[in-house]
Amino acid sequence: MSRAYRVFLVVFSMTAFFIGMQQVSLDTPSSSSHAGGATGSPRREGSAPNTSRGNRSDTKLPPPATTEQEGQVRSRNGADLPLRVGIFMTTHWSKEQQMYLPCWEHAMKLPILKNADLILYTPANLSREELARLHFRRITLKQFPNRGYQASAIQAVSDAFGNLGRREKWFEGYDWVIRLNLDVLIMHDGWLQQVMNNMSVDGIFHNCDKRRGVRFLHTDFFAVRPQAVNATAVESCNQSNAEEHFSCSVRSIILSKRFQWVEDAEDSNHTCRIRGVKSPVVHSHQLWRYCPDYFAAPAGIKRFRWKNYTLHDARSPKPIAPDASRSCSFASP
Repeated sequence: MSRAYRVFLVVFSMTAFFIGMQQVSLDTPSSSSHAGGATGSPRREGSAPNTSRGNRSDTKLPPPATTEQEGQVRSRNGADLPLRVGIFMTTHWSKEQQMYLPCWEHAMKLPILKNADLILYTPANLSREELARLHFRRITLKQFPNRGYQASAIQAVSDAFGNLGRREKWFEGYDWVIRLNLDVLIMHDGWLQQVMNNMSVDGIFHNCDKRRGVRFLHTDFFAVRPQAVNATAVESCNQSNAEEHFSCSVRSIILSKRFQWVEDAEDSNHTCRIRGVKSPVVHSHQLWRYCPDYFAAPAGIKRFRWKNYTLHDARSPKPIAPDASRSCSFASP
């Protein structure tokens, strides 16, 4: 055996010995960590955790189960705080509009309504039993004298968003206010909630007549952040048409471009009835026929047709003729 070969064997043996010792020293802490401190030297309080690759994967804990209480705390203190929504509903409580009351039991299945409060603006003197048919958890009743077709619709906006509403704090604490009529129904709320959670949006509107610019905004449905509406500006608007008056009242939102048009709503052609097969909101005077489950109404009911525009009595297929003694104060022209 040559000397060079003997030297090679000695070097190889020593190298193998040191590699084996290093492997043992690396494996020992991992063994004690798997035992959870039951064997080997326990980790002292305040000592640094083992950060070897194997130990990170072995000790990784699954995310804790979220309890209802924990969710409530996170909602109150974190970014998931739910929006507080007020529904501003105006109605003269006619027999025709009361035909929509059975629909509201199903409407309250929508999260956007289920967790909302109702501010009801009406000339009617309603009992607790009548108010209960709307199924809201909390109702504030605002009574007013019936001023007629256009004037009452204008007064609703002036009272709610002008100096009176600001002084009496009608919408204090609400992130959003959604304006509805008794016969204006939300079909689905996913898109509405998505937009309302967008901090760059202050209003959701529908244009009654695109041919005339942004001058005729729908008044039977809209949604605004109440703090974005200037009460002084509302008081200064003196238009005699309800849609023009409302467009003036939210002029600051329009000019800021911090608003969105209602998705999938069809053109109104100046009839001011919000509708559309996929529209999240529908104002159809035939939708009551499908109460209580109005969600299942056929597509044709959600489109604009003259028979959907004209209100029919449940007892007769003939249109109800308007008269001087029974004016629909909040119906759009």
